[in-house]
Amino acid sequence: MLRRTALFSLIVLELFLAATAIFGAIWVVPSQPVALLAGSPFTDYTIPALALGLIGVAALVSAALLLVRRAIGVLGSIAVGVGIVVFELVETSVMGLDVWLNALGLGPAVDMQRFASLDGIPAPLSVPLPLWLQPFYCVVGLLIVALTLAVLPIRVPAANISSLPVIRPLTTAYWATSLLAACLVVSSLAGLLFGQRGLYEPNPATLPSFLTQDVLSLLVAVPVLLGSMWTTRRGSVRGLLLWMGMLFYLAYAYSYAVLGDRLAPLFLVYVAIVSMALYCLIYLLLSTDADAVKAHFSRYTPTTPAGAFVTLIALALGSVWVGMIIHDQVAGIPPTRVQLIVWPLDLIVAFPALFWGGLYLWRRNALGYVVGGIVLLKSAAEGLTLVLQTWVTVLMGGPGDALVPAYAIVGLGGLALLVAFLRGAGQTAAVESKSVASRRNGTVRVPVSISR
Repeated sequence: MLRRTALFSLIVLELFLAATAIFGAIWVVPSQPVALLAGSPFTDYTIPALALGLIGVAALVSAALLLVRRAIGVLGSIAVGVGIVVFELVETSVMGLDVWLNALGLGPAVDMQRFASLDGIPAPLSVPLPLWLQPFYCVVGLLIVALTLAVLPIRVPAANISSLPVIRPLTTAYWATSLLAACLVVSSLAGLLFGQRGLYEPNPATLPSFLTQDVLSLLVAVPVLLGSMWTTRRGSVRGLLLWMGMLFYLAYAYSYAVLGDRLAPLFLVYVAIVSMALYCLIYLLLSTDADAVKAHFSRYTPTTPAGAFVTLIALALGSVWVGMIIHDQVAGIPPTRVQLIVWPLDLIVAFPALFWGGLYLWRRNALGYVVGGIVLLKSAAEGLTLVLQTWVTVLMGGPGDALVPAYAIVGLGGLALLVAFLRGAGQTAAVESKSVASRRNGTVRVPVSISR
């Protein structure tokens, strides 16, 4: 019943989008004053009109395909939802961004002369009513993506369930991760388009970090997140561990945007990212059979050096943070805004997770094999992210960081050990299968042990 309702709502929403987009592409967009495009890459409305018309036609085709070829219609619907969101973000960057920033109290007063053609039209919150279509259609796009996932929920094929070390279906986690990826794409595109135009605070110590995070989210985090989810669906233990590790990294990385002292325009999107990543990770951890995960690893997996590395990182950096806090308290030095976020987040969440995860892995505890991929990926991703963020900050005229060499060691060391750790997954099963095949073929007529 719920799927039928979602399907009906999705078709209606796409038909609405198709009608309004095609109408807007033919009659509304070309009639706008060219002065509104001043300072943009567009000299006229030909490309925007064609883009909007293409989205409208795609929405119409997707709605029809949902009735006759649902699998193709689902892919088309996701493309339509993402497409209209991207279109509206670009439109906002070209016209109306300063109006929205002023309405949100983030920018100066705006000269409304260029909107003279809108005189007499209501302007709630000092924003002309036509500009309200920008956030409206962004919401429409996100609803299309959400309803598409509800129409065709992602399921783990029955043939692959037995090969995964899980005790319950992962459908909920697949659905939540897909929404998380959509939020990451939207927030990252918005940050790259509008970050230096008022969306982010123009602080040379933090602006480069946010822009770098947006780039890394688009080019690295989202592909790894979706790729690991896809390989998990095909029965990969490595994919499952990478999936959980990327969720932990995203929950940690985007907590900075949530815990600041400034209510950012995308605050609710960041809250959604952190919340979905965190609770999806908890769901996966509770659904994973630790003993079964350990059974997938070779006895030669470098658990001791990997666990020792992560544990020492937590102790070393934790000691540095504690020393800085005690020094500043004794000297009466007030902490910076960044330190007020970094210190509690690391000392309460990151370092304890790295310490206990590394300790369990070092001792070859079954739980250590589950969290090993999480803490190693966290070390690699966070260390390399900090190096890139510091580099970009210096290039943009901001301050450097004396701990960059330590970040590089953490990132590169974590990456190397993560690769070595994941290579150990599945080796035991492969050797066992080869031994069984050899016995059946008569090649080996004596007992064969997979241990050396």
